[in-house]
Amino acid sequence: VWSDDHYAMHGYAPGEVPPSYQAWLDRVHPDDRAAAEAALAAARDSRAPFAFDFRAVHPGGAVRWLSVRGRYFY
Repeated sequence: VWSDDHYAMHGYAPGEVPPSYQAWLDRVHPDDRAAAEAALAAARDSRAPFAFDFRAVHPGGAVRWLSVRGRYFY
């Protein structure tokens, strides 16, 4: 589930795409994808919270820095 703000942070209009890992990953800057995926995998596997910064690429090429914090629910 994404809030309207979550859509906007990634350059989507609310409801433009179904919320998914792939829709999120599609907006992560290519140079940041490997590190972002590694941070999520490490947190998932260790059952620890995650925190990392990455660039989101919006339509038209605008780049925004985002800082994420979260945890998995098992």
